[in-house]
Amino acid sequence: LELELDKAMLVGDNHTGYSVSLVTILVILIQILIFNVLIAQLVNKAGGINRRAHLMVSKKFAYTCVDMESLLTENFHVKLFKRMGFDQPLDFENGDDGPSGGVQDLEPASIRSDPKYVADRILRFTGEA
Repeated sequence: LELELDKAMLVGDNHTGYSVSLVTILVILIQILIFNVLIAQLVNKAGGINRRAHLMVSKKFAYTCVDMESLLTENFHVKLFKRMGFDQPLDFENGDDGPSGGVQDLEPASIRSDPKYVADRILRFTGEA
């Protein structure tokens, strides 16, 4: 965009107010455009910083949990482990005692009617292997 202003155009009686107003409006519009680009860049940078900060906080929280677990006495740790039931097999279906060493979390049957539900890809067969 090239704007040429002739001195006679600014000094002339007919167009003095119009040309000064036009230049002022053009300068204001350009400043608004530059500020909008600057704000968009700042928002984009803040989003990236927020994502990285969330990852760092999650990692610090995991380290804190592991450190707190290491402060437990051995007797309390054994009691907690036994209370969780890791030594009991996970019951999948009637007659199908699954592997031990986990915590079973049952989900409602209504979840299968959800359109986002994905069927299990692991097929289990009961009985002797």
